[in-house]
Amino acid sequence: MIRHLQIRNLALFDHLEVEFGRGLIVLTGESGAGKSLLIEALSLLNGERTAPSIVRSGADRTTVEALFEISPDCNAARRLTGLGLSPDGPADDEVILRRDVQVSGRGRASINGHLVPSSHLASLSCDLFELSGQHEQQSLLSTTAQRDFFDAFARLMPQRNKVSDLHHQCRAAQDALEELNAQERNREQRRDYLRFQVDELESMALRPGEQEELASECGRLANVDLLMRLGMAAHGALGDAPAGELCATDLVGAALKQCEQMAEHDGRLAEIVDALREAQSRLSDAGFELGRYLSTLDADPARLEEVQERLATLRRGLRKHGPTAEEALQRLAGMKSELETLENFEGARAAAEHALQVAREKLGVAAAELREARLRAKNRFLKPFLNLLRDFSMPKVRVDISMAPVTSGVAMDATGTLCGPAGAEEMEVLFSANEGEALHPLRKVASGGELSRVMLALRTLEAEQGGTPLLVFDEVDAGLSGAAARRVAERLSALGERCQILCVTHNPMIAAAANQHLIVEKKERDGRTTSTVCVAEGIRRQAELARLLDGGKQSAKGLALAAEMLEVG
Repeated sequence: MIRHLQIRNLALFDHLEVEFGRGLIVLTGESGAGKSLLIEALSLLNGERTAPSIVRSGADRTTVEALFEISPDCNAARRLTGLGLSPDGPADDEVILRRDVQVSGRGRASINGHLVPSSHLASLSCDLFELSGQHEQQSLLSTTAQRDFFDAFARLMPQRNKVSDLHHQCRAAQDALEELNAQERNREQRRDYLRFQVDELESMALRPGEQEELASECGRLANVDLLMRLGMAAHGALGDAPAGELCATDLVGAALKQCEQMAEHDGRLAEIVDALREAQSRLSDAGFELGRYLSTLDADPARLEEVQERLATLRRGLRKHGPTAEEALQRLAGMKSELETLENFEGARAAAEHALQVAREKLGVAAAELREARLRAKNRFLKPFLNLLRDFSMPKVRVDISMAPVTSGVAMDATGTLCGPAGAEEMEVLFSANEGEALHPLRKVASGGELSRVMLALRTLEAEQGGTPLLVFDEVDAGLSGAAARRVAERLSALGERCQILCVTHNPMIAAAANQHLIVEKKERDGRTTSTVCVAEGIRRQAELARLLDGGKQSAKGLALAAEMLEVG
């Protein structure tokens, strides 16, 4: 349940903080005061996209933050554990959601102080609250939404997910077979092309790193004379100087002797003596290694020509297949695999056909099991659903669920019976509110008020199954009055004993049934319009009920009736 909501710079709201109680909470106020803005604030915490225009004029961002109370074993707590997000509140039974929307369009989301993608907000918030506004009522007209709700109510989602996975496998097997069949039409041409490419690449005998090694060898062979001349000069300077000339080794040796004599009289020169000895040793080693290198240098025009030709061959081949030997070898492996498939086409097609047959059989079994489960669950759903609708002053209402074969999907058998990712049947609520009227699809015959009651009935069923702990209704009373409104008020009040309900309403009967009554008011101050929320109690609540009863006025009769309604409530 939600305990605290803080909003900054959201349209008419400058800085708003609201504390929520338990049970049924209603929001009332004049049209345009900002009641639905509170619902929009929650929709931001639901991860929904929004326009930067919601940011209050003059501000750089909108911020919405809410504190929810959760139980340790609820779905939200398990999802938090899965996301690795521990509560930051004073207790481990709280979770804080926050969303920032900047005027530039960028935004940030956080859970318990940790920055997260907006998708994390969406996945967590569905375990914390459920929004039911005018948009959601219209979405209820979708057969997809009706099927989703039914499957969730009947706890058939694991079976449906299995069907979805098998549908995906069947589609993949079908695509693989279709690709093979498409390949058959130009198989010979493709096979000849691949064989030529494979032969060309294999004849190159590529080896990773060869091009770099050959480039180094080519540089050495092409410059043997220069390397020999420079090397001989360096070798002489190190230790093999002509007679009468001093080399580096001689000079360091002379300096070493002088310093050794000096060190006999001043021990501070010991480190210098050691350094000169090491230098003398290193110069000697360098001269030896350089001499050995020079002994290996030999002009080899034939080898140079061979290396240059090999490099030219590699460059030509890698311009076509490369640019590196590693990438060319990967391409070679891919072409050999495709060539093997083409050369064993009949076997590959037989294997693909078998894989598709097996996938279809598995899908057919799973789809049949799902259909049977849906048929068994149908009465378990329709009976309480019908009772709730009749309880909402619709005594002649009749409902049913049609199950018709899907018109798109993958074939499960040779007869062409189709199955989609959600099963082999479309599901649609059939509805009739009046005696003597035939059942028709809900989307075609339900009025606004009837649709509101259908939505409330569905949410009630969801809550009675231990569903979302907070239900948010935006004008669920649309089109309701009289006995129907009274029954809806009674049902909302009873539902509030199972979960927390936040309801935007213009109906005095629903407002009177609330455990907490909040009023949204719009005021002008210093040339700016600002909306605020206050808790309605005592005389203030009575006056607000009277306003709702009298269509915006507050007559003595309305005040008396409001007092009576509150006393009865």
